[in-house]
Parts: sequence; C-alpha cells; structure tokens
Amino acid sequence: MIITCPNCEAQFQLAADRLSEKTVRVRCTWCGHVFVPEQESQPAPTEMASNSFGPESEEEESGVADTSSAPRRPSRWRLAMLLLLLILVLAGAGWYYWGGLQGVPFLPGDQNPQQTAVTPPTDAELSKIELRDVRQYFVDNEKLGDLFVIEGKAVNTFAEPKGLIKIEAQLFDANSTVVAEKTLLCGNTVSLFQLQVLSQDKLESALSAKVGVLTKNTSVPPQESVPFMAVFFSPPSSVEEFGLRVVQAKTPPNDS
Repeated sequence: MIITCPNCEAQFQLAADRLSEKTVRVRCTWCGHVFVPEQESQPAPTEMASNSFGPESEEEESGVADTSSAPRRPSRWRLAMLLLLLILVLAGAGWYYWGGLQGVPFLPGDQNPQQTAVTPPTDAELSKIELRDVRQYFVDNEKLGDLFVIEGKAVNTFAEPKGLIKIEAQLFDANSTVVAEKTLLCGNTVSLFQLQVLSQDKLESALSAKVGVLTKNTSVPPQESVPFMAVFFSPPSSVEEFGLRVVQAKTPPNDS
C-alpha cells in the first residue's frame, strides 16, 4: 500500500498487514515526522520516493523508531536562517569593501575646503601645463593627527617636452587670506597607508625625493603627465579654500 507523510507529502510503500496493528506509528525518513499512517485512495506517482518504511522504521507500543541514520531534508526555518545569514555576510562584505577596504579618506563635514579656480601662472607660457584630476582630503595620521592632502597630475600640453615642473599650493581662510602654502616639484606621491603611519620627517623626505623628480619630472613628453602631492601638517582650522598654480616648467637640455 502507499502512504503519504502529512508533513512533507513524501510517499512511501508499506505492507498492508502492518495497519492491522492499532498502535503502529511510523517516522518519515525525509523530514522525521512521526504519524499514524492511513491507506491512500490514489495510486502512487511514478516518481515516488524510493525510501520505504520497513521493520526498522516503525515500532509498536512506543511508536517511535530509531532513524538517526536516515537522511532528512532541512526544515524550512533552517533554510530561512541560512538565507538570512548569507544576506548578512554579503552585506557586511560589501560595506567592508566599499567603505573600508579601499581606504578612501573621510572628509569631515566641518573641514572640507573647497577648491578655488586654479590661479593663472605669472608666465603665460606656463598655462600650457594643465593641472588635472585634482582632489583634496583629510587623513588621520597616528602620530601627527590631521593631514590635509592635495594631489593630482600636471599635464604637458606644450608641443615639446618640459621638465622640473613646479607648483604652488595655498590654503585660504574665509577672508581669502593665505594661511598656509607649499611649493613643490612634481614627481613624488605616497600611499594612503604611508600618510597614516609615517612621521613628518619621513613624509617630507619621501615627497621631496630626488629619484621621483629625476625619473618622472625631467623630461615630460607632450600630452603626458607627472603626479604631484602636497601635504599640510596640522592645517589651520580656519581653512575654507585651497588653490594651485604652476610656477615653473623648464625645457630639457638638448642632448644632441
């Protein structure tokens, strides 16, 4: 005869003479539900579950058999919990990657200087050195506190190579008064990690290293660029704006 589990609707075969015993109870080998079987009025489907209740899966009197070795399907609540856990893990991973792993510096709401228009160079020819991809941000250095960083690239739009490109960075207060300034040769930058852990001496040494200038800023071909980075240590709290301008761009000597 065919019986159906009322919990998961799995169907099994059971000898008809077993039902003559009034106290027979069986345990479903799929979901573990214990019930008193009733004979099905409809024939079993062709793809009926191959598992069956045998002498080892039923008991009289106690009515519960030891089926600890029988396979069981995960219950619905367990599947729901696993799905929820997966969603939480993916959400956490997304937050970590986009918010922490990339290490994009946070810009405090009360300290977000705005860039002014790039100041035209005194020498009109220097206007052909264009400052692009400029961005500014604060970094919390574990030894020095807040650092204010300005970085970008200087692009040579001259028809010939240029070198020893130098820029000036200035910080202004609300009255457009200069409160801090730096002049630097392009060619050197440091990583976010270095900005966070290095001392002032080491940062200044890295940003003024001759190797960066010699390899990147001695002969910049037309339409090519050289990076720059200006770091202000303990920037004044009155900073409202910052500005940049090119103050030098030399023609490399002709080696021929």
